[in-house]
Amino acid sequence: MLASDPVAVPYAEALVELAQEQGVLEEVRDQVAALLEAFIQEPDGLVVLESPRVSEESKAKVIEGAFRGSLHDSVTNTLGVVVKHGRGMHLRAVCEEV
Repeated sequence: MLASDPVAVPYAEALVELAQEQGVLEEVRDQVAALLEAFIQEPDGLVVLESPRVSEESKAKVIEGAFRGSLHDSVTNTLGVVVKHGRGMHLRAVCEEV
């Protein structure tokens, strides 16, 4: 088993806690698993979100455009917070931790 990403863990824990409070943990975990699978199948889709050359504002727009309405708001919001804090390179790890 791989060691946990110490940057990703708090984001994943916050998402899990929020999903539990909202009663949608299973739905959120399913969506995050599907998102992780998409990142694995199409790694180029993650490149923009991980790149330090792309502004956090641009990454947030990509997340909003790609995921708002198709993923639970808590998942989309968490992805947005991760990139807003300059942690885009940890998105995959956040998904793995959920």
